[in-house]
Amino acid sequence: MELVATIAICLITPLVYRSLRKYWSCKVNCWFCQKDQRVALDQRNSFVCTSCEQYNGFDESGGYNRKVPGQYCVLARAPTKRYCTPLDVHTTRPDVVPQESRSSSNGLCVDCNQQQEIILKRIAEFEPLNEHRWEEEVEFYRYKLNKAYPLCAKCTFFAQEKMQQEKVAAKRRYFFAGGYVAELMHFITFVLATSIFISQFHFLQEDAELDLLQLPTLMLIVIPTILHFANYLVGVLFCAHLISIWTNKCRPTLPDLLLPVVAILHLTSFAIPENAS
Repeated sequence: MELVATIAICLITPLVYRSLRKYWSCKVNCWFCQKDQRVALDQRNSFVCTSCEQYNGFDESGGYNRKVPGQYCVLARAPTKRYCTPLDVHTTRPDVVPQESRSSSNGLCVDCNQQQEIILKRIAEFEPLNEHRWEEEVEFYRYKLNKAYPLCAKCTFFAQEKMQQEKVAAKRRYFFAGGYVAELMHFITFVLATSIFISQFHFLQEDAELDLLQLPTLMLIVIPTILHFANYLVGVLFCAHLISIWTNKCRPTLPDLLLPVVAILHLTSFAIPENAS
């Protein structure tokens, strides 16, 4: 009876979660203006930014995943009036337009910005000698341009510091690439799987009168409870892993697909009597 109840809970919990998750909201970032906002979970790849009013929804090739009226009809939406913001700089020559200060949008000085524009223009006009080796040739050409048009000392230091910050942020995003809910479910699955494995390993080594693994006293106290509720813990592990698969923003891997099968086989093993030969 306990096995039937556990299997029923494992089957019902993902269905209830799937029906309720459409009412949850998630944090998204606009690809155009980089502003954060919250939208419904099922609209995280098809929403209109409230800041710049641009549609965010892309397929695997990088194009829009649906037709956007503004692409085909110029009268689909009235244009918004925008005005230039004057630079907060001072000059001793009022008859001359003031130069751009270092507090520009990208943080580089005027000379370095001009050199970067030259590099981008040269790369856009680049034609490889061999089309099959385009990436290698363009990288080598970019390397020569960076040597010919280097950044100044201050901009070089600024660029290195900026790249280091982006590298740290990228590592943080990569660690939580699947989403906070999916990673939390992965953590719960890992803790439960590790606890069940250690408990059953300890049970087997005691049954064989061996002493292969020395466990701390606290773990020895908890192991009987884990073994007593092992079928329920496997059920919770199964549900948590299914939730992580449904909420994961990354493509599922082979271990993600095999773990539910192993969990079902483990649940089935609890129905076998202990004295069965």
